[in-house]
Amino acid sequence: MSDPADSADRRPNARALVEKALRAERDGDQDEADRLIAEAERIDPDETVAVLQEHRSDRPQSPGTA
Repeated sequence: MSDPADSADRRPNARALVEKALRAERDGDQDEADRLIAEAERIDPDETVAVLQEHRSDRPQSPGTA
C-alpha cells in the first residue's frame, strides 16, 4: 500500500519537471524537454498529464487549429 504523504511529495516534483521541460522546449531544446517529461511521468504520471493539459489550455490557439 502506498503512503499518501509519499504521493503528495511526488506531485510538486513532477510539476516542476514538466514546467522545466516546457521552458526547455520553448528554448528549442527538445531532447532535454523529452527527457524531463519522461522523468516526470515516472514520478507522477497523473500530475504530468494535468500540467500539460493546463499548459495547453493556457496557450492561445492559432487560426485553423482545433
